[in-house]
Amino acid sequence: FAPHPATRRATFLAAPHRGSPLADRWYSRIAHRLAGHRADEMQSLRRIARAHPDAIQPALRQGFQAASINSISTLQEAQPVRRANESLLPAPGIAYHTIAGRRAGARPEGDGVVPLASALLPDAASTSIVDAGHDLYSSPEVVAEVLRILRDDIASARLARSTHDEPQ
Repeated sequence: FAPHPATRRATFLAAPHRGSPLADRWYSRIAHRLAGHRADEMQSLRRIARAHPDAIQPALRQGFQAASINSISTLQEAQPVRRANESLLPAPGIAYHTIAGRRAGARPEGDGVVPLASALLPDAASTSIVDAGHDLYSSPEVVAEVLRILRDDIASARLARSTHDEPQ
């Protein structure tokens, strides 16, 4: 996998990079069953896994053959697709910012859905932890931080263009 060439920056809001313990709860198992397994991509993976099982890593084979991977199951800490996804982040050369919530009394510490240990990535260009739940996107503090990141990106792009355009 390679990042899109136009991508220079990423901002993660309450992102469960290392999963969420809620994905293993009984109600999440029900949601997993109700969530669609008919996505075109999943059905394509299912056909490949059934026709060429040796082409699929053993840890992924059963999930692909049963088309049982979806947005709920990939939040389980031990899920192989989630672990593989974690190994891809962050892409080299792409600056990234993390905004995570910390709700009072949440155990484990975090926004009540995503633990801080899952939301935070090392070497971020900036990390903001706000007093909020998982709906932190509605917080004025978070909106202000996203705007700051976007303005910094625009300023950096302008500076890079003006430096590039100067005669040598």
